[in-house]
Amino acid sequence: MCSPSKVGKILIMSIRRVIRAQVITGVLLVLAALALGVATGAQTTIPADLWGLQDVINSRTPYLTSLFKGLSVSFTPATISLLGVVAALLVWLFVRSWRQALFILLAVGLSGVFTKVVKAIIKRERPPKLDQLIQPDSFYSFPSGHSVGITAFCVSLAIVICLHLATKLAKFVVWLVCVLLILGVIYSRVYLGVHWPLDVFGGTMIGLGTTLGLTPLVYGTGIHATKKVVRTAARGF
Repeated sequence: MCSPSKVGKILIMSIRRVIRAQVITGVLLVLAALALGVATGAQTTIPADLWGLQDVINSRTPYLTSLFKGLSVSFTPATISLLGVVAALLVWLFVRSWRQALFILLAVGLSGVFTKVVKAIIKRERPPKLDQLIQPDSFYSFPSGHSVGITAFCVSLAIVICLHLATKLAKFVVWLVCVLLILGVIYSRVYLGVHWPLDVFGGTMIGLGTTLGLTPLVYGTGIHATKKVVRTAARGF
């Protein structure tokens, strides 16, 4: 029979392996997005982008246009930054975890900084104005700031919320809502003609990668809690 200390060490090692895997995945996603941006460069004649944009434009209807305009306007990078601050404050007030609050803040904030830096470096132009249904909020196209922001916000928020849910069904519902919202926002940017498909793909990678790279902030709490339980159990063993 394993002693509590041995079981605890196994649990801590498992948590650390998960953290390490998520951080490595996050770094690789960001690097892959940067490589995609460099490969894309300022080009606006990439066949996959041209075909993808045209397919989406051909699917436009008055109802979908209203829906995706609403989504795009509701979740601008500025709005998402504000939502990140509000979410972090709520986590701090109700959960009393500065790690989890800071995790959300940094995920949204750092991904936003990466967006501005990469846009300034890549300098890719947006699709033709004839295809645009709304006025874009910046000149450069890669990566999509909406895609970066909504991915970082939803994924970081879902991770924090699921830490406090007991059932798999509840966690599934949280992730389902977040994934649908992410897909809706990133699709809206292509649908409205203000981004190429590769812009939103790269943006999603940056948002997800940045968030995964910051997960030690969240799961560090789990390691400390496990150590505390192990020490308590070991004294009574």
